[in-house]
Amino acid sequence: MQGVNYTGPAVTQVMIQVGPITLAFTGFLFFKEKLSWIRGAGFLLAIIGFAFFYYQQLQRLIGTPDMLNQGVLWILLGAWSWTGYAILNKILVKTIPSAQINLVLYGVPALLFIPLADFSSIASIESFWAVLILLFMGGNTLAAYGALSLALKYTEANKISIIITANPVITFIILEILLWTDVSWFDVPAVNALSYFGAILVLIGAVMAIGVFSKTKRTDKKK
Repeated sequence: MQGVNYTGPAVTQVMIQVGPITLAFTGFLFFKEKLSWIRGAGFLLAIIGFAFFYYQQLQRLIGTPDMLNQGVLWILLGAWSWTGYAILNKILVKTIPSAQINLVLYGVPALLFIPLADFSSIASIESFWAVLILLFMGGNTLAAYGALSLALKYTEANKISIIITANPVITFIILEILLWTDVSWFDVPAVNALSYFGAILVLIGAVMAIGVFSKTKRTDKKK
């Protein structure tokens, strides 16, 4: 949330790809997965894409570079926290039902946030749409991470990471639709062509680093 606040959704959805890439890299270090030349090239391509995208965003927000850098740090913290969450969840879901894991994941933060929460601000919300958005965000988060926990139980983490790399594509499409409809209630930053090129490099590099091509090759051999 802090990353979105300082950098915007476009930068966040690209930089957050550090999460699945780190998850794949963790497999190489701790689970002794083989590092093929395709995966190595994917890591390098993703790094180049990050450089392209980050440079363009820095040029656009040259007046507030400190805020941008701070936002990127928050995003990286979130990405690496997600990596740890995915690894631990993958281990726990083998012996503990996903519903019980999610109960702890949401119950503990809720208890910790209660002393800091200002419930009067919720009661003062006058916009009906704002209430619907809050309810949707809560239900969407529960559904998304509930499905993620079940996915970690039934399939490999690399396959999950490949699907997650589609998030920036969806975000950019929605941003372009908002720009095209000339919305006034949402501040949509313009993303130039070179930034999109960097984002595409990140997506391609992330998929290569996770190993979708080498995985397909091994499957074909078995057939």
